[in-house]
Amino acid sequence: MQQSIGERTPTGDQNLDCLIQGGFPKGSLILLAGNPGVGKTVFGANFICKGARDFGETGIYVSLAEDKETFYTNISRHFGVNCRECQKRDMCIFLDYATVKEEGVSAILESMLEEIMRVNAKRLVVDSFTAMSQALKEPFEARIILHTIMGKIVRKMDCTTLLICEIPYGANIIARGMEEFVADGVIILRASKLEERLFRDLEIKKLRGTFIKEREIAFTLKGGFQAIQPFQTKIVEKPSKCKPIPNPPGKFATASQDLNTLLEGGFPAGSVAFLEIGENVTLEQSLFSILLPVQWNFIGNGQPLLGLPSPGIDHRSILAYMTQGGFSKEELKHLVRFLEPRYSSQINKCEEPHIVNIMGKSVEEDLEIIVNEMSRLVSVHGKPPLLVISANTLVFYHDMDGSIKILSTLSTVIRRYNSLMLVLLRPGFERLSKILGAMADTHLKIIREHGAVFLYGVKPRTPLYAVGLDTSYGYPLLKLTPVV
Repeated sequence: MQQSIGERTPTGDQNLDCLIQGGFPKGSLILLAGNPGVGKTVFGANFICKGARDFGETGIYVSLAEDKETFYTNISRHFGVNCRECQKRDMCIFLDYATVKEEGVSAILESMLEEIMRVNAKRLVVDSFTAMSQALKEPFEARIILHTIMGKIVRKMDCTTLLICEIPYGANIIARGMEEFVADGVIILRASKLEERLFRDLEIKKLRGTFIKEREIAFTLKGGFQAIQPFQTKIVEKPSKCKPIPNPPGKFATASQDLNTLLEGGFPAGSVAFLEIGENVTLEQSLFSILLPVQWNFIGNGQPLLGLPSPGIDHRSILAYMTQGGFSKEELKHLVRFLEPRYSSQINKCEEPHIVNIMGKSVEEDLEIIVNEMSRLVSVHGKPPLLVISANTLVFYHDMDGSIKILSTLSTVIRRYNSLMLVLLRPGFERLSKILGAMADTHLKIIREHGAVFLYGVKPRTPLYAVGLDTSYGYPLLKLTPVV
């Protein structure tokens, strides 16, 4: 069993704890607010359930919104746990006051206090304080109740408390407007759209005594409540060798099973895949989210790779990232080739075996070089190659029309070899983006919001997936978490 950190009460989600110095200040009153359906009840249940399971802290959930059976059914489905078993152990206690009336509010407070004292509860959720205050006639009565909770429960009993408040659609204040000034912390949960897909985030309005790394944080309700941290690259000092996943019939798998699931098994053989890269997405983020899992699986299955890097990116940097898959320099030397302008090689006096020189002047000449190299790779290795092309680089050398001609021709060659072409495009070329979207059999997009990285499919259409890295295999592997 874990221990609470100092004077902090963990929230029930490690990702959120990392962003707020380990959790809520112990013995604090936190206002959790939002429109209906944004995840407030799931957050509150997560706070109680994880407190009991992971920290041995008894919690009480007071519900004025729904009855016990409805609550147990919904939360058991979200968390995959048996809430009734938790209640039997007297660790997670549910108090049902869904039919509260004005004359019963004082009785509810008495009952709460008695139950907190009986089990020495260290966590309390009131769902919702809005329902409790609406049962009263005057705002000052709600203020008295609030101070009662603050004084007798939170302060004297050192019981960290979440008050859930409803924000009606179109309203700008929380409940009756005074709770947010009294509370130690105010967190607003939101559900909106990002790129026409469901997006959930929270805003930490205040949290006394806490250094807050990110005030706006994305989250998902997958498996309960889970905050999505800003993307962090995880470099493994001595990586294990990536274990390739066998290709399903008629498809090319990636090294990430999560990505394969998103792709319904993998990329179709003999197809074009389009990766649209959003603003503020870095090289590392695009590499680890899509490129490396695809490249590693091709290399691991003995299939060659031919790439045209994005502008300003040296092929040595890409090779260095490829070694994170545990492949030796000899393996990469045998299977990986990069297209590079001849003048660039002359400037760098580069005689590396990885380099295939293109001219960067004539569309026809460069097309011939690329097609001939693909043919050579098929002849040497006996397997279809992966062709990774930066459309931005093509435009830099051959303008828009020349680039479209090259990509259109290569798409025909790819289908003939029953191979895969992955085309990358950064912002600034709307016309080319539309053409590639129409040309591609698979269209994925990677974006960044609140520092976190998200991936989604346009073809096939998918929800947003938060991008993370899992190093438990001995190398950094893409992990996708759906935003639900």
